[in-house]
Amino acid sequence: HGYIMMSGEHENIGKKLLLNPGVIGFAIGLILLALRFRLPETVESVMESFSALNTPLSMLVIGTYVAKIRVKEFFSDKDIYLVSLFRLLLVPALFLALAYFLPVSKEILVSCVLLAAAPSAGLTVLFSAMFGGDAKLGSKLVAVTTLLSVLTMPVFAVVAQGM
Repeated sequence: HGYIMMSGEHENIGKKLLLNPGVIGFAIGLILLALRFRLPETVESVMESFSALNTPLSMLVIGTYVAKIRVKEFFSDKDIYLVSLFRLLLVPALFLALAYFLPVSKEILVSCVLLAAAPSAGLTVLFSAMFGGDAKLGSKLVAVTTLLSVLTMPVFAVVAQGM
């Protein structure tokens, strides 16, 4: 759904979604896991090294976009505050209200509430850059929601633990 929304493509989307490197790698990995097949140590070591680069490389890309924005611009955009309010307060509060009626363990509840209260994902910037969207706005959203989540996430964690 996210790919369709960002790319605007609606035709032959099934083939693109099923035959992308992520899905193919997942399918191969699932088969290897089911067969309990172990890759040679050298191959496994190389794959672990590449997987360790996943987050740092995406943070570098996001950082290059964030570095191009003046500090004043982060806090002067009213839309950023509106999205932050929705993302960091309204969504987790709604989730908490709904979860109150669900028979789940406290650990699961707290974990889910923290996920609901998390800041905007870095994929916001990466998808915007990839599909010609507003990467600057995405960068501001990620930076501001991450900064503000330092205040909101502990509050929701405490409230969820008290339920």
